[in-house]
Amino acid sequence: MKSFDDLRTIPEPEYLEERLLRKGAGVVLYSTAKRRGDKSVQHFKGAQSALNTNAGASLEDQVKGLSLAVSELTKGLIEQRHQIGAVAALSAASLVVNDKKSKR
Repeated sequence: MKSFDDLRTIPEPEYLEERLLRKGAGVVLYSTAKRRGDKSVQHFKGAQSALNTNAGASLEDQVKGLSLAVSELTKGLIEQRHQIGAVAALSAASLVVNDKKSKR
């Protein structure tokens, strides 16, 4: 446990700046992952909507609806891949931060 005197000492400005940069990087990576996940949900809902509004339509309209649904599904999958990349980057950044903390 730290004593009162240890807590009163002011850390080096370089350490504070580094800490702020690490936290900022974590927030940016998290928000990127969240945004990509939200986009993928949006595309999946678009595919679902295209499939639900296809009933009773002509054969040509049904084919167009299926084409739109498949297109939205692929876009959603691509967004999920980007989301996975952002989460992996966040994990790697967390690993580096924890490694630096353990060396101190």
